[in-house]
Amino acid sequence: MAMTISALCSDAPSVVASGGLLSASAQFSVPGRCLTAADSDWSAVVARRWEGGDPGVANQKTPTSLLLTPDGSFHSLGYTARDFYHDLDPEEARDWLYFEKFKMKIHSTSDLTMETELEAVNGRSVKAVDVFAHALRFFRKHALKELIEQFSITLDNDDVRWVITVPAIWKQPAKQFMRQAAYLAGLASPEYPEQLLIALEPEAASIYCRKLRLHQLIELSNKEVANGYGPDYPINSSFRQGPTISPC
Repeated sequence: MAMTISALCSDAPSVVASGGLLSASAQFSVPGRCLTAADSDWSAVVARRWEGGDPGVANQKTPTSLLLTPDGSFHSLGYTARDFYHDLDPEEARDWLYFEKFKMKIHSTSDLTMETELEAVNGRSVKAVDVFAHALRFFRKHALKELIEQFSITLDNDDVRWVITVPAIWKQPAKQFMRQAAYLAGLASPEYPEQLLIALEPEAASIYCRKLRLHQLIELSNKEVANGYGPDYPINSSFRQGPTISPC
């Protein structure tokens, strides 16, 4: 069964999938992933809750934190990375490579190349494309695992079309950089570039909202957010959904 999986980019990577589109955000405070089968309804969405953070709080995002071992191997991402690193003995921590809030650094770098480096907390530098590849590889493995568990299907990477969403302000070099990182992470390859789409976050959100029915929009507008506060201005019942426009 073919599926499209998308991943986003902002303060952390996240995934949203629906109606044949599985979307993962390149946001690395990593938004939660939502997954559904290709032939399912857009309303059939399963959100991932991230472990860690404040006790008793259900987190749909996880920090843009990545931890590599002293030899440069992947250790963990998000709350797991943050908590493990902060629990290390200060002397031992000096050998570990810990990165925080690294996503927007590729946007702010004027001369971005595949050789651009990011500096870890301990002062050591690693190629930025390798840091992003570690994060995307983590999401690839967990997205596939969650899809298989949620839908009881047989699925491997070749059955998936990945969509990485990036901020609208990102320039072409940053988008190409993300594509190269995705190739390194095994989401797609230069030989099969069509297996990966780079989409703008607001456009992806727009397509999803256009697929929602009126009652779903009202439910979302009246739903309390994580900090306990509801919306100040719920959607008025006189709102009517416009004609559906199929995305290209």
